[in-house]
Amino acid sequence: MKHIQIISTLILGVILSASSCSETATNISESISSIVDEVFEESYDNYLYPIVDADGKYGCINIKGEIIIPPQYEGVWEFNDNGFAEFKKNGKYGFLNLKGEVVVEPIYDFFTTYISEYEIFKIQQNEKYGILDKNGKMIVPPIYDIIYFEYGIIVKRNNKYGIIDSKGNEIVPMQYDYISRDIGDDLIAVEKNGKYGYIDIKGNVVIPCQFEDCSSFSEGLAPVCIGEHWGYINKKGIFEIAPSFENCETNRWFTNCHYPDKFHDGMAAIRLGSCISNQWPIYIKRDEPKYIDKSGNYITDIEFKCGSDFVDGYAIVGVDNRDKVNGYIWAEMDKKGNLNYQKFAGIEYIEIHFGSKQDDKIIKFSKNGKVGLMKRNGKIVIDAQYDHIGGFYDDIAVTINDEKEGLIDSKGNVIVAPQFDDINSFHDGLAVIKINELYGFINTKGKIVINPIYKHAKKFCHGLALVEIDDNIVGYINKKGEIIYKMQISYNN
Repeated sequence: MKHIQIISTLILGVILSASSCSETATNISESISSIVDEVFEESYDNYLYPIVDADGKYGCINIKGEIIIPPQYEGVWEFNDNGFAEFKKNGKYGFLNLKGEVVVEPIYDFFTTYISEYEIFKIQQNEKYGILDKNGKMIVPPIYDIIYFEYGIIVKRNNKYGIIDSKGNEIVPMQYDYISRDIGDDLIAVEKNGKYGYIDIKGNVVIPCQFEDCSSFSEGLAPVCIGEHWGYINKKGIFEIAPSFENCETNRWFTNCHYPDKFHDGMAAIRLGSCISNQWPIYIKRDEPKYIDKSGNYITDIEFKCGSDFVDGYAIVGVDNRDKVNGYIWAEMDKKGNLNYQKFAGIEYIEIHFGSKQDDKIIKFSKNGKVGLMKRNGKIVIDAQYDHIGGFYDDIAVTINDEKEGLIDSKGNVIVAPQFDDINSFHDGLAVIKINELYGFINTKGKIVINPIYKHAKKFCHGLALVEIDDNIVGYINKKGEIIYKMQISYNN
């Protein structure tokens, strides 16, 4: 909040000054950008960056290149957003804070991370897991075989699962053979003595363990298996849809052994199959997916090759096209099973994943050998014009044409036209680019602000980026391209 107030005050000053001096909009923009950079560089004054000396010892510098922690450790990793960094000494791991102080002594075999949601550290010692508080004080000694952080803290010990809170208090007793990491409609699937049922987050048994298998609740219903047949129960454990769907012998480690899908927008997809072999490798004879309503009725007899979940009354489905090898005819289907082929006419491929909710997220499609983007309702966001579009990260995706890379956002705006040999997403307002085997940086307008002169470069993080200057020489540069610290390294240590 403090930095926001500072920026607001300074920006106002620039604008008022510009109004009296007739400064152009471009100059105003550049002045504001400079102020923002300076303020946030000041905010990084307390941040530390790992360094390594020629002997392979690690320490840390500040943003000015001053050594704050002299090289002395076997490893120091990046500081996380909570101000902690893992370090290694004498083969053991601990944590440092941004003052260079040891928060957690290096006595542990392995650290997973700092769990900010719970403000705790997960530790490993002698192949067992435990928990420390944010000050390094032991909360739970390393006694568990597994610790998962989900809707609660799921633990496993002596082949039994339970749930504890962030202070180590037992919420769900260690009595289950399995506890699902997923929670649906406030209920959790559990296994006991080879049977499945449901508990609530406090450990109260809501539906006793009685089923051969089950999945999570959604929209008040959950798929469960009795014998070799699947049906859907309500939250009282009563069948709303009788167990009439056949399925192969389920094995939760093999995703090809399908469960009936959860309900989305009042509809669920059923893709059934049969195991040809119960031994590894497991061979599956798949039937094609169909959709049912909450009465258990199929809305159409058509078997689809793939399809999305229902959203706002519609699903996207692919129908086998016998005239083309591996080709589908794409359509939009309503809840009565009516198909609208016109909406996706001419489209060769739509990137959807069976059982994956699309909402209003954009999805990739191909037409005439090129890739574009559209909304789920068929509205084109970007015409099919690229050879490839990568996945979106922080609302930005890489595009490729003629082996050159660029960037777009999810609204279809071209941030950078395909022109670089390689490009990465933006961090701290800059993105790494590659031209003729050398690396540099561009800003969000696509302008090269640090020339491609480096043998390699990593993304900017808290105001600095690590670059390879020459053989065995790496260093940190700031956003002006100034080298603030150099290191001579050996690739052997």
